[in-house]
Amino acid sequence: MNFISDRTARISLFALGILAVATLLPAALSAMEQTAGSLRIELLPSSSSFRLYLRTQGNNEDRLAGQSSEIQRSIPLLYSEDPTTSFFSLLEDGRVYQPAGDRDFQRTRVETEDGYPAFVFTSRNLEIRQIFVPRPGRRISADAFEIRFEIHNASTRARTVALRYVLDTHLGEAKGIHGVLEQRDGTQQLPSREIGFDPSLVLAVRTTRDSAAPDALGLRIPLNAETTETLRLTPPEKVLIANWRRIAESGWDYTPVPGRGFSYPPYSRNDSALVLYYPEMNIQPGEERHISLVLQATPSELLLQRREEPTESPVVEAAQPEAVRVLEQRVSAYEEAELTEPQSLERRLELVDEIIAEIDRRLSEPGEFNESELREFEQLLQRLE
Repeated sequence: MNFISDRTARISLFALGILAVATLLPAALSAMEQTAGSLRIELLPSSSSFRLYLRTQGNNEDRLAGQSSEIQRSIPLLYSEDPTTSFFSLLEDGRVYQPAGDRDFQRTRVETEDGYPAFVFTSRNLEIRQIFVPRPGRRISADAFEIRFEIHNASTRARTVALRYVLDTHLGEAKGIHGVLEQRDGTQQLPSREIGFDPSLVLAVRTTRDSAAPDALGLRIPLNAETTETLRLTPPEKVLIANWRRIAESGWDYTPVPGRGFSYPPYSRNDSALVLYYPEMNIQPGEERHISLVLQATPSELLLQRREEPTESPVVEAAQPEAVRVLEQRVSAYEEAELTEPQSLERRLELVDEIIAEIDRRLSEPGEFNESELREFEQLLQRLE
């Protein structure tokens, strides 16, 4: 198989990016990155969504290949092929909205006075700021991002608002470990079926790569303030671990059926999501209420002292054919859709942004860029000219 150098790939990327953006709209928005120690977040303004990665050092296979021991890998902690599968919904006066995709909301990306990136969702009655606050810790396991929602009532009467957050967790699907519940009595529970539980009885939920060991590579979502040291945290009133598609199609509330697994043939096989429900708030005109959740890194032997024996390497490149396939499906769906001219332009811009972001992600990973993969990306951009 032929490979091209990183420099050649970057030159090709530049040419493709200039061609695509010049063809469509010079003001096309690009992704924005922020780090918090070992965590890296990538904000995508075209879809008001984000990707979350855990940055790790290379392993012994890198050393045997003659690569630097300081090489960095980025392991996706949420489903990265389509980041819109993690989303929040609002229940306002009995009506459900998904601000990132709802026509009733205008969407912009801003930077707060403190320099933090944020998405702003504005409707006739509400303004919601989704702020991404990096919280690096002294230890890897303390590195975190606080996602803070600032909900402002811009109307002339009181509003009743609740928030639901769906996190399409990525790790553990292949091993059947859909979540590790850290319980207050010091024990751990590994649900093998859909489950709903009272978060006051659980300190945190972890999604893990291949085991329930405390040092397993993964993502930790604290549910109680005492587990986050000095971080802000709003305790949810209900938490679910359930099939992603059932959750996405449920509208708002969902009650797991006892014994029901995580598959939903013919879709979402062995696919789980974590769902956080926050209690209703009565917000008076001109008032603002806040909700904060924390996404925290968990340590791993890849991040600590490396062992001499071979270890399983989480190679991101192995998932790349799937990334190309998903993007190709999204481009095909756009080509078949009946859209107005403004809708068509907006969708093309979103797709170009996603493709360029994926190319950039591939270039940021260790190893060389496969020439055939680059050609596939080029063909997708050409279809969007």
